[in-house]
Amino acid sequence: MLYYSRVADCFRLVYNDGREAQFRNNGDGLYIYVDPSENKTWNENEKVTHNTQLVQTVEKNEQLMTEKEIERAKAALDLQEYLGWPSIEELLKIVRENE
Repeated sequence: MLYYSRVADCFRLVYNDGREAQFRNNGDGLYIYVDPSENKTWNENEKVTHNTQLVQTVEKNEQLMTEKEIERAKAALDLQEYLGWPSIEELLKIVRENE
């Protein structure tokens, strides 16, 4: 996966056989698949920077927790919502000082 911000603000997925899929920014931060007939062309001699983005999911995080920890985390989230979504720092202060 390659990202080109200077040319087209798009991601390029280049397969080993040379085929390519492109995903272009649609203007609101989401990247959409581009029909191959509309793919941008590139100067292959251009310097390429490879970046990695790691993604965490709630499901994978919950696999590391006990059922009790999951229940307590959900209760804390419910309390935070009930109180009008204070920041984490404010929520901890409220709980510690019993305000």
